[in-house]
Amino acid sequence: MYDVDVEKILEPELYRRLVSVGLFDRMEVSNSTESVGYIASPNDFQKYGRPFEEDPIDDAKALIASLTYGQSRSTHTRGQITMPEALIRALVRGEELAARAGGVRAIGEDYRELEARQVVDVTKKSYGRYTMRLLKKDVGELALTIIRGGAAAQEAVLMDGSPARAFKGPHAARSEVRARNEITDKRFVYDALDRLRSGG
Repeated sequence: MYDVDVEKILEPELYRRLVSVGLFDRMEVSNSTESVGYIASPNDFQKYGRPFEEDPIDDAKALIASLTYGQSRSTHTRGQITMPEALIRALVRGEELAARAGGVRAIGEDYRELEARQVVDVTKKSYGRYTMRLLKKDVGELALTIIRGGAAAQEAVLMDGSPARAFKGPHAARSEVRARNEITDKRFVYDALDRLRSGG
């Protein structure tokens, strides 16, 4: 579900407070002209990892978001993704994507954040043609498990069609919201966290 829709339903103040305490995970994919956020339940991802080891979970979220972008916003001529589950399975098997086609443009443009996170290795084959190989098999397996489980991460991240440049995970989004919180917001956050920790 898109973050703007949730914010409209809850009203901005309550939305901001609930994101601050982690009741929702807000994730964001950015390109050169816009940032699109969407909301998932923390439970969608916590069952796949331990809370103090966020890197594989955030990497899997970034992989899913990037593939969703390639499926929903990319064109056939630049390398649109039509079967994301099959693509992830190929990555997990160690295959080099788009190698038979001599590479595709979208790989060189849309996976820079994953490359920076050292999740994938992008190789330039010729001018404007790139292939990709998965470096972190556990991240691919986690992403595949999430997709098969129908988690909220599968929701389309619709943007304007320019290449995806960045992914912001829930922890970063929560930290930004908390930094902007007013005193009354902070009191709400502390009280809510205390209630969540005590089970009531």
